[in-house]
Amino acid sequence: MKLTGLRLIAISSVLIAAAAAAATRPHYGGTLHLEMADTVSSLDAADGSQRDALAARNLSALIFDTLVTLDDRGQPQPALAISWQADPGNQRWQFVLRPGVTFSDGTSMTPEVVAASLRRTNPGWKVAARENSVIIQVDLVSFDLPAELALTRNSIVIVQAGRILGTGPFVISQWDPGKKLVMAARDDYWGARPFVDSIEIEMGKNFREQTISYELGQSQVIEIPPDQVHHANEARQLRASDPIELVALLFAHDVQTPEEAKQR
Repeated sequence: MKLTGLRLIAISSVLIAAAAAAATRPHYGGTLHLEMADTVSSLDAADGSQRDALAARNLSALIFDTLVTLDDRGQPQPALAISWQADPGNQRWQFVLRPGVTFSDGTSMTPEVVAASLRRTNPGWKVAARENSVIIQVDLVSFDLPAELALTRNSIVIVQAGRILGTGPFVISQWDPGKKLVMAARDDYWGARPFVDSIEIEMGKNFREQTISYELGQSQVIEIPPDQVHHANEARQLRASDPIELVALLFAHDVQTPEEAKQR
């Protein structure tokens, strides 16, 4: 388990409430300064050259949205899709899209754009646009397709002229890969405007560098390794992230029959 404030940036209102401890309630405005030890070289979740790190997923959640999100119990909840249903056999799914959503450049989120984004990261899927929804056809029986669409790599994006655009609460205003990321809040975000005006993140900072910045008031959120917790000043507000656990089953061969797919 890693003690970190970075985990909180997935929900900007919670993050601001923690950062503005002196206030009785959160206020709009200001810039939140964070420092982290990890480095993120690409914000494109489909970039296969980048390792799947927690830091990258947290940053992506501020810029991009997925069709579905998972609640604290791991259950799929509506996001860019407001409802979904599967045909008998669970190989063909229809996802109804949330109306009125726009990307950070003002482009409307249409079924065609969503379908193109999903085909980009899942070339084996058959994805088609249908009025206010997208139809996803998979080769094998899939009972958990909504949960799979909640993965960061399935964020809905537009890639144009070397830029990647999302529908998330923040828009990139400065990006120096592996070093610094500055994001500005979107006033037109479909899920309500974030409390802060901007978030500025410095990457690749070791614990000593982060501590100095914190003591000088240059950052409000830093990472504290578990072995350094007892050295932390009592004036700091410490929050512990949930542990990351991976449980995997390795099958000796590919699915041979539909019945075997159901068992798996």
